[in-house]
Amino acid sequence: MIADASLRWICTALFTFAAGWCLFRVVSASASSVRIGHGLHLSMCTAMIAMAWPWGDSVPLLPQGVFFSAATVWFTVSAFGIRSATKNSIAGASAHGSMTNIYHAVMMAAMVWMLAVMAGGVPGTVAHHHTVDSVQTELHSHTTGMSAGAHANAAPEPAWVSAVSLAAALAFGAAAIIWLHRMFVVDQQVAMAPAGRRTGATTLPGSRLETVSASSEVAMAAGMAIMFGVM
Repeated sequence: MIADASLRWICTALFTFAAGWCLFRVVSASASSVRIGHGLHLSMCTAMIAMAWPWGDSVPLLPQGVFFSAATVWFTVSAFGIRSATKNSIAGASAHGSMTNIYHAVMMAAMVWMLAVMAGGVPGTVAHHHTVDSVQTELHSHTTGMSAGAHANAAPEPAWVSAVSLAAALAFGAAAIIWLHRMFVVDQQVAMAPAGRRTGATTLPGSRLETVSASSEVAMAAGMAIMFGVM
């Protein structure tokens, strides 16, 4: 969980916004590949919200690791436009673009890395995913002035693990900036296009669909950057 209450609420707000958009696309999209992709992101946002709070430490890590490993494979396959044995396309290249799907595959792989570190599955790391009882004990230790770190006697992570997490935080921070730029570019292009040629003519209250889509990417990337930054 995130110890700082402000960051916890910021992450919750970011992933809640992104989850809302993903849920909207799961319900409204016509292409199955788009619904699946946004469904995977909806699951990721939900998992990240839980991860930020003490009660999220009671959620088993192994099923999450398996799920997001499968999500990594799905986005990787989608990026290269590979078709299944039934000849039905599972690629989302037409909906997201290959580079976007590769980015989403990296995001899902980052989730797997985060879960592996939390579970102590990375060499040199110790599991710091707790049961509900241990979380309540740690919260009690905070109220009595004890250090949670001292209470848990947790060993520091190896330098290379911390370096990977820091690199991920910086990478997702950069991604948030790129998506923010993309959000403004798309909004400007739609606003300046002739009325008859606007591809984003369908609007949501106060914003166009493409702009909201980009802003949800900003939210997810920023949330991931924060989560990796506090690991």
